[in-house]
Amino acid sequence: MPTWLQGQHRQKPVKQANEQPTVNSDPWTIYWQENRLDSCVPTYSEKDSRHIADFWQMFADNLAEDASVLDLATGNGTVPVALLNAVPTLRISAVDKADIAPPRFVRNQPLLGAVNFFPGVDLLALPFESGEFDAITSQFGIEYAPLEQACRQLRVLRKNGTLAFLMHHSDSEVLQPVPAKLGEIARLTASDGLLSAVERCLDGESSPKQLEQIGEAYLAENANNSALVSGQIFSAVGQVLEVARQDLRRARDVLANMTIRLGAESRRLQQLQRAALDADGMSRFTRMLEGYGIDVALAAPLYIEEDDQEPMLIAWQLLGRKI
Repeated sequence: MPTWLQGQHRQKPVKQANEQPTVNSDPWTIYWQENRLDSCVPTYSEKDSRHIADFWQMFADNLAEDASVLDLATGNGTVPVALLNAVPTLRISAVDKADIAPPRFVRNQPLLGAVNFFPGVDLLALPFESGEFDAITSQFGIEYAPLEQACRQLRVLRKNGTLAFLMHHSDSEVLQPVPAKLGEIARLTASDGLLSAVERCLDGESSPKQLEQIGEAYLAENANNSALVSGQIFSAVGQVLEVARQDLRRARDVLANMTIRLGAESRRLQQLQRAALDADGMSRFTRMLEGYGIDVALAAPLYIEEDDQEPMLIAWQLLGRKI
């Protein structure tokens, strides 16, 4: 293995690269079929989790103990888990357009078994009766849909029912690293990038020495690589070369799978950018909600307060009631 890959592999270890072909290339299906409960949280620290949990605790505390709740674009069920931690007797249904199966893909979250998950359900075409739910929730989900159409689906909320959304803010800490990550993925997957160089090496069209030179040049030119993108890819490339020593066909499958997943991650991040709302966008959304009979009680930025640091902007928070 080239020395530059050995160093990357030691410094940024990741789990074994997936050797099974990725059939479904939907970015969110791929994303959620990992051991992930949350998405789009700035640092995944205890403080992040506590502030977000406090928001859902506050909302749950104002629901009846047996209230029916619908969580939109649920992913792996982070909101249902937070709500059930607060009020275990809530009756929660959760939909996502992706092919989700949270009890299968998320470890150590027994509360997921109490949620009625609906995979492959577009929040723009909810299969529920009007007025069926006491509450509707969404965390980094509803804003990915066309908002005018999404508002129409609030028909499933009963009169006097409540809603709570955490939505992407265009100036949040979640959005700050996205352009750099997209740039990394573009460089890695370019026709003259690292992954193409690995493919040529596996095909015998270039030598390991040439691959080593490309890798070293990439590291020298991109000093601010992230561990979550370039770091993991360099580690996975090391695994591909190890596999190739024993089974060249399997090594090609691993490389192809890695390329598919990088492309899916790029599309996911681009969707995140498009979904984020600035102040004007949030103002338009609140007016839409009001037009569909929602009394918006709160639509404001949500900050995480860190000791001796500037508050960290993480989302828009929105609370409302159907009148």
